[in-house]
Amino acid sequence: MGFFVVLTLLRTGTLVLWHLARGAFSALFFFACFYFLFRYLRPEKHKKGFAFLSFFAVFGSLLFVWTYVQLSKTGFNMKMPLFYKEVFSGREEIWTEVWNMLIERPLTGIGSGYELKSFFEYNMHNAMYDILVVHGVIVFAISAYIIISRLMQMRDRVMDSVYTHIAASAVFAIFFESFIDMDLMWADYTPVLLFLLYTVYHGAALWSEEGRS
Repeated sequence: MGFFVVLTLLRTGTLVLWHLARGAFSALFFFACFYFLFRYLRPEKHKKGFAFLSFFAVFGSLLFVWTYVQLSKTGFNMKMPLFYKEVFSGREEIWTEVWNMLIERPLTGIGSGYELKSFFEYNMHNAMYDILVVHGVIVFAISAYIIISRLMQMRDRVMDSVYTHIAASAVFAIFFESFIDMDLMWADYTPVLLFLLYTVYHGAALWSEEGRS
């Protein structure tokens, strides 16, 4: 297990340092935060805190969109240290554009065939906002309920073993990294996310049985 952790850190470090990937850096940062958070504030003992975290993983994403857009209107901007992009590098334009379209059809959403005027490809750069904008309020509400329910079910399993601890930390890291990107929904990342979720829900039982055999 340690080998895979080291391999993952090396790969993430390569993305951050060589490709200057903000998403990889934020995912690594959030993973470290949640790893130590769950270690010292065990979810099964801090149920309200874990419930808030699960809600924020979904609705905090939309709050981030609103906050980011509002801050961009102040005129402040700067180039981020290490990375080659500025703090406000275009996401605010995408999010404002699709919001203006969404308010015209809030129930059904704008669909995935919409051609952005503010970006060269259809990339919402925010997973939860993508669900809301593309599919509308009803589908988003159903999706939010399902996602939060499943995250809440992780609460008593997070600290079952070192495997579930690492996997749960990674799951929440992906959710929070998806405030600024789409890794939560990219097809390429789906097998990884499914593996992490499977590890959280079933990993402790599988490895404990393996240890007894």
